[in-house]
Amino acid sequence: MKRFLVLCGLLGLVAAASAVAEQPEQPEQPEIDQQAAMDAWTKASTPGEFHAFFAKKEGKWLVAGQMWMGPD
Repeated sequence: MKRFLVLCGLLGLVAAASAVAEQPEQPEQPEIDQQAAMDAWTKASTPGEFHAFFAKKEGKWLVAGQMWMGPD
């Protein structure tokens, strides 16, 4: 039984080593302008016309619904 466990362990190490060795090198990432990225995120997260539309619908709603977990 010990031989079997040792053999499984060795095969696992060989498989892991070959998987790591086969990974292609990652291309270098281009430099990112941090200020431009922050400006883009700020612009994207600023409330716009859709927020104003839904603000008009703000309040309490009474909702009734049904849900089925399967076709039957």
